[in-house]
Amino acid sequence: MSEFLDLDKILNPLDSLETVVDLLSNEKPKWKFAVIAFDNAIYNFAVANLATSNYKEVTNFYSDDDIGWKYSSDGKTFVSKKNFIDNKIGSYFIHWEETFQEIEENAVHESPLKEYMQHTKEKLIGFWTAIARVCDGNLWMGRYTSSKPLKLNDSQWESLGIIHQLRNEFIHFIPMGVSIEIDFIKKHLKNLIEPLKFLALSTGQILYVEKKDRVKVEAAINKINKLL
Repeated sequence: MSEFLDLDKILNPLDSLETVVDLLSNEKPKWKFAVIAFDNAIYNFAVANLATSNYKEVTNFYSDDDIGWKYSSDGKTFVSKKNFIDNKIGSYFIHWEETFQEIEENAVHESPLKEYMQHTKEKLIGFWTAIARVCDGNLWMGRYTSSKPLKLNDSQWESLGIIHQLRNEFIHFIPMGVSIEIDFIKKHLKNLIEPLKFLALSTGQILYVEKKDRVKVEAAINKINKLL
């Protein structure tokens, strides 16, 4: 009987979590690939929080730029801008400014079916776009009354930037001699356990159809925390 690799918006980051557990459970932990898998888990849980039945909402089909989105509340209209946390690495949060000008609705809210069904070469939104959007409680993380945005303190923003930079350097390694203190890696991974756990289990925007998947996710995060 043939075997298959099954992936969906939950199983994909879950696979990354379980990979981190496997890599850190070795007699000689594989820290390089653990960083890559950990970063992937955060990224894909962020995307899972933003995903709807229209998968194009988490691609560049509409826009992967967070400048110019419209949000209305209490009769007021706001337009989004980027506030950079670290311009060098690209981390930012979404800032909303009230506007008194007439602007068009976001394309994502009124795209015709014809446009939705057409074949396009869309790409997944980038890492920092996904993070900025899951931190936004006005537009992106307000789907349900129980929805809650991710909140990161300065230390967690720093750790996220460091781990993502390490991931990029490992994936696109330039031949050279490099020595990274393991305690340094462990410190910043440990600092991201709570944000990871929140994204996976507590935002109110990820609906676990299979209870066993939620149990596996929580168990994997707890194991990673202990291994750190």
